[in-house]
Amino acid sequence: MKFAIMILLGLVVVFGSVRAENSIALANQLGAILAAEKSCHFSYDMTAIQNFIAKNIPESDMSFGPMLQLMVQGQTIEMGDMTPATLMAFCTQTGRVAKFNGFIH
Repeated sequence: MKFAIMILLGLVVVFGSVRAENSIALANQLGAILAAEKSCHFSYDMTAIQNFIAKNIPESDMSFGPMLQLMVQGQTIEMGDMTPATLMAFCTQTGRVAKFNGFIH
């Protein structure tokens, strides 16, 4: 599955516009943050997430939602395979990023 995701990302980046690349990067990054909510015991501010998306993703971007969902699913699987130390490190940095962006207080 990891290989298929990497191929999909590669194809989209190669054939997409700069805007599409930014959308994919944001879907990847936000997907990792959102996937961490349960495993890292975070509680996110839904309004802050909505505002982040409204500010950073064009209204016309139809690929962001499906790509975000794919990234959340992939990251959830990845977290299930992490060692306790790796998960702790992942949650530490993810929490810092989420707090910086106002997703958690």
